[in-house]
Amino acid sequence: MPNSFESALDLWTRDPYHFQQWAVSLVEGIVLARQSGDKGIDGWIFFDLPDQKDCAGMVLEVKGGQNPTAENVRSLGGVLDREPFAEMAGLILLHPPGTQKRRNFETEMAAAGHLEVKGRKHPRMQILTIEEILAGKQFDLPAPPRTSRDPNRQLTGIL
Repeated sequence: MPNSFESALDLWTRDPYHFQQWAVSLVEGIVLARQSGDKGIDGWIFFDLPDQKDCAGMVLEVKGGQNPTAENVRSLGGVLDREPFAEMAGLILLHPPGTQKRRNFETEMAAAGHLEVKGRKHPRMQILTIEEILAGKQFDLPAPPRTSRDPNRQLTGIL
């Protein structure tokens, strides 16, 4: 398993699909079984929302190419709007965007607003690089399902 940018780049170069699986697993996401036709979703992270039986989710998109674009961000926003269980969306990038490009991405993502849970606001769209994740950073999410008091919560219809 990669433990540096260089080894992650090597995995991306050799096998982009396994790179995506690895990147989703780094953020404790669930990998989709499909390699193609995933409709812009490489994985999910599930979390609880108060007073709801079903879990909600963050859709994950992984980009290993060297030139992620604002269109990638807009496309992920479209997935967020389209998927009924998606309350949030996360973009994982192998190559860090430049300072101006990251600002543009974050401006685009800010338009999706926030998800407020128990008085705390979580950005509905977020971005992390592989280097940030390897350094310990994670997506800002509400409580994960394992903290739920309801053992009957449902993931049906999501995967």
